[in-house]
Amino acid sequence: MLPLARRALRAVLTTALVLAALAVGTGAVLARLDHVRFATVLSGSMAPAIGVGDVVAGTPVDADDVAVGDVVLFVPPAPWTTPGGRPVVHRVDSVEVDDGVLELRTRGDDNPEADPWTLDARRTTLFALRGQSAVLGDVVRLGPAAVAPLLWTVPVLALGAHLLRRIWWPRPAAAHAR
Repeated sequence: MLPLARRALRAVLTTALVLAALAVGTGAVLARLDHVRFATVLSGSMAPAIGVGDVVAGTPVDADDVAVGDVVLFVPPAPWTTPGGRPVVHRVDSVEVDDGVLELRTRGDDNPEADPWTLDARRTTLFALRGQSAVLGDVVRLGPAAVAPLLWTVPVLALGAHLLRRIWWPRPAAAHAR
């Protein structure tokens, strides 16, 4: 490979790794500060728009800005709370004001009826759906037991390949003099 092409390839790969690390780091910080909520969809209630296993992301939204048809993430009220307080992703079916209380009814796109709960919009933290990813869902579905070995296997294999390349195809003596 030409030296210029090698440097260009190295620059592209380094840039890609740095950008990926920045994206993961930024997402983690924003999630920790509650500026973004990530969730894995556990049921097919929003099919076909959102599939089982998809990872969704939402940002906080003011209750007054929520309209019928918006897709929101929220933790349902008791007694319908989910294990671990996991958020539900459903579409707003109706918005009503009852005795000065802003109430939302939600429904999954694939559900024949509205959800059994009524949300007090000002007492419920709502996140507007901003994106979804089936690819991230596939990685999450693999689970830590499947992903963790990749975290050490890939670097070890890359190092081994690099060392074998240096043994089998050493640099010319002129390259060492620089």
